[in-house]
Amino acid sequence: MAAPGAGALAAGVDAIGTKLTGQLLKWSWQYLIPSFGLTLFYINLHFIARYLASSRMFSNFGQLLATGKSKSASSGGPAGDIGKAAEYAEIMAMLVINLIVVAIIVLILVIISIMAYAITDPMGFVSAVGLGAGCTLASALGVGGKVTDVCKAL
Repeated sequence: MAAPGAGALAAGVDAIGTKLTGQLLKWSWQYLIPSFGLTLFYINLHFIARYLASSRMFSNFGQLLATGKSKSASSGGPAGDIGKAAEYAEIMAMLVINLIVVAIIVLILVIISIMAYAITDPMGFVSAVGLGAGCTLASALGVGGKVTDVCKAL
């Protein structure tokens, strides 16, 4: 049998948790650049906990951006439209930032793999980059010296 007032206590704890996590989310957005993107981890954790795990302890995205309270946001009036727009805008901003981070990581991996290929097979790299066509042009022009030595090695 549940203790009397347990529901009110749980609702109070949820309200405190929602306010706390909402402030943490706001702080994470404010310090995203100064922290070199490290607060993006919390923003993603907040999204997963709120929308995928359906935890009531985490506030909705856009709640701090909207001018209306969460009660008016659920009622569907003009403040509710602003709240939903702010929620979608914050989620879209998070997704765009995540895509940018993924693109940067892929770019770094491509650069590292190109460097590894250039170190392991320098002549293959030179010919793959298109310097073989430059050697053909150099031999047609009659350029000698080190250029022809490199071209002979290709």
